[in-house]
Amino acid sequence: MKKSVYFLVFLFPVLLLLGCNSGESNNPALTQNTDSTKDLAIKGYVVDGYVKDAVVCIDRNYDTTCNASEALSATSSSGYFSLPTTKVLANELLLLGAYNGTDTATQRAFDGHMRRVVNAQTYQSDQAYIISPMTDLVATAFLDSSSKSLDILQVASKIVADGYRISEAMINGNPMADVALFAVGQDIQQTKSILEQATLKTYGSTLTTTAKKQLQTNIKKAILLQIQKNDDRIFVESGLVATLEDLIGVNINDDIATFIEVQLKNVREAIYAFNEGQRTVAQLEAFQRALETEVDKVRDMIDLHASGIPLPPFALEIDITVDIDDNTTVPDDNTTVPVDSNYASYDISGVMADGYISGANIYVDKNSNEALDSGENFVSTSVDGVFSFSDLNLSKNSFYPIVGSGGVDTATNKAFERVYRSVLATAETSVIEGRVLSPLSDMVATLFFRSSSKDSAAYTSATSLIAQKFGVDQSVVVSDPMKSKKLFINSLGLEAIKTVLERLVSSKKTLTLYGKEQIKEALLEQILASSYADFNPSRVLTTVDIRSGMVLDSEDKAFATDMIENIKTTLDALYMDTTIIEELYPRLQKLLTDALEERIGEMQYQDLNVTAQKVSYSIYNKTDAIYDPLSCSTEGEYTKRLVSLSDEAIAIEDSTNGIIIGFDSQPATGVEAIEIYYPSLGVSKQQERVVVFKDNYYFSYDKAWIDTQKSVYLRSPRREDSVSESYDCYRIKLDQEFGINAEFQKVYRYTDL
Repeated sequence: MKKSVYFLVFLFPVLLLLGCNSGESNNPALTQNTDSTKDLAIKGYVVDGYVKDAVVCIDRNYDTTCNASEALSATSSSGYFSLPTTKVLANELLLLGAYNGTDTATQRAFDGHMRRVVNAQTYQSDQAYIISPMTDLVATAFLDSSSKSLDILQVASKIVADGYRISEAMINGNPMADVALFAVGQDIQQTKSILEQATLKTYGSTLTTTAKKQLQTNIKKAILLQIQKNDDRIFVESGLVATLEDLIGVNINDDIATFIEVQLKNVREAIYAFNEGQRTVAQLEAFQRALETEVDKVRDMIDLHASGIPLPPFALEIDITVDIDDNTTVPDDNTTVPVDSNYASYDISGVMADGYISGANIYVDKNSNEALDSGENFVSTSVDGVFSFSDLNLSKNSFYPIVGSGGVDTATNKAFERVYRSVLATAETSVIEGRVLSPLSDMVATLFFRSSSKDSAAYTSATSLIAQKFGVDQSVVVSDPMKSKKLFINSLGLEAIKTVLERLVSSKKTLTLYGKEQIKEALLEQILASSYADFNPSRVLTTVDIRSGMVLDSEDKAFATDMIENIKTTLDALYMDTTIIEELYPRLQKLLTDALEERIGEMQYQDLNVTAQKVSYSIYNKTDAIYDPLSCSTEGEYTKRLVSLSDEAIAIEDSTNGIIIGFDSQPATGVEAIEIYYPSLGVSKQQERVVVFKDNYYFSYDKAWIDTQKSVYLRSPRREDSVSESYDCYRIKLDQEFGINAEFQKVYRYTDL
């Protein structure tokens, strides 16, 4: 049943809005050069009826998929979602996507997606943002435009509002709180349901997830095109099937097309007959359940026709009555789930580390499809990169990918824009601790999930091979890189090389998440061919060249080769320096990252100039001193500080804690202040003083401090022989009866330049 000429006539007015998309969706705001940003914490509801257990995200790249790197939330039993705070461009048009879940009105799976476009400029923190069938139609029109501008969004809203005879202000309302909006939502959803069933039977085969998503989008486009030609009625059923046929390039059987048109009209009349007076949420839910039961009959007849049974030559009678006093509620889903002996409940904990990644999304990819799906719970990492799951239902003695992305690298304070995986092996034990997601665990996972068996032998082989290639022990290859110098240096080098390769490719073309994975695969391929220590940068570049589908010129390759070799040389030297200790790892990572950003930003090769001296810089003189992270700083319990001014001999006292500090004679002109750092006393003072002298300054403390076994830190004036801001800092343990016996331990700590 194809009516192409008729279709083209009414398609023309909307060519500027629909059908202009060149293919891959993208967000034009993200390509603008602007520093104007704002933080958004979007909350709201997903509503057909209220949809629970849906995955909601800010789809930053407009690809109609919730990527693990995007801000994510799962809806509650009431359809509520609350997304983590996200930094966006102040003028950005954000796409909220909601995928799958269960409609609480019908207790049926919500098989599909709904979206909404949010203007960051008009964002209000106290607003509940509704994602519904109406907002989804607007988003469909918006996404199909090449410009995706605010003007297009306004035109799309007007098309939907005019087509369904509602105001533009109503589009973003809650269908479960407005009966007129509820009717429009049901009109859209039931139309989509019937058309999808008919089209799937026409295809005659099961579609892939991607193809089914595209079919659902084309059905929405057909609805949009149809409502634009509407004159005096809400909808014109006779043209809808023909419109869809032209979009999908497939002819729907004439008998089915005629049957659909009759049934759609009948369903629509039942919906709008219900649209009268005030209705409670319970009444709306009851009507939706009854309506879907009737639509099921239509879908069943389409199924039977595909098996050779003729369709009835009449419209099904749809008579749905919901009493005005009906207090029907959605039944609680308290059904007991049968116990499956092949599954068990697991508590899982671990850490995500490049530096430690704060605010990352972590999930167990139960179906190994590299996507966060409905039913796959996710958690966020703490400021220390730690995560934990409770009561995850997983198959025993199985292997799952555990995936982490997004968040902020606490070592560099930069957004984390990669994905790390690890292999999660379940066993009889219900507690799995110490899972680490890191650059090397990601390499192990990539190898493991390539294997055909994906069993214990494959996991052992993958860990053994990666350990061998990176020169570390197999027992620690998937350990926390922030706790092992060898792992840390290897991980740091691996990520730095990825950065060079990614920036090189992105300077030539848009680099997607898939593109980053291709670069990682190319790097792994060359490491496996030799080792991390000996791999050939030129071959990596050739592989990246081929995988990325572009030709890198000789200048690009020379720059990348020199930079990769410089990274490895610099890190090898730092690994051999015994002064680089665990506490310095975050600082080393920040220095290297900053240096890379500067060099790559200019695309000019220069030595990274990251040395042990830079890494171990301290404002405290280190001669004959030992490292102490609390040295002369208000960290941990050392929140108290007294400062004796440089031009006074007057003592400064903290009477609450029994601490006095000062000079014992008038200090010379230009002598800087002395400072003392200490915790709260925590015990009753004895009001007996112990005086401790150091050069021409002193401090005194109450004898009660002796019983606490506390220490204090004393910072002396700047050293006369120093040309930099170098100080002496001493740690004095307060366990001496007489100040003359006090022992001064010279200490230092590391700080940022």
